[in-house]
Amino acid sequence: MACQTLQSAGCLGQFAANLSLEKSSAAPGGQPGSEPVTFLAVHRADYLIFDRSKLRYLNHLERVNCRYCSYANGLIAYVGEIAARTEQHWCPIKHSHEIPSPHSRYDQFLHFGDAAAYREGVERVRCNFDDLNG
Repeated sequence: MACQTLQSAGCLGQFAANLSLEKSSAAPGGQPGSEPVTFLAVHRADYLIFDRSKLRYLNHLERVNCRYCSYANGLIAYVGEIAARTEQHWCPIKHSHEIPSPHSRYDQFLHFGDAAAYREGVERVRCNFDDLNG
């Protein structure tokens, strides 16, 4: 089932089209009708923001500290979003216990232990990135 999803113009292809990412109309071998695997784009510039270090009322040390914090927290958020989107596609199941800080995609996941709901809704959850289209 997962192979079909990745090889078709299914949810990943649809998401890429919605983001206006370039897609090839043919596979590397030039065979029309088969699409390459498309990734879910997470843009680094959306997470690494260095605006606070430009504030004129900060001294030099405060500006350096702001750059460090912007980088560290932005990098963690960026990697976290990549992992969240990956988990949404490959394992969209909530944990059996409540987790302290669920990521941005977690609310869409299916409930732990509900096999029928998983089989019925896994493709819908894997493809549900509509909220990212602005």
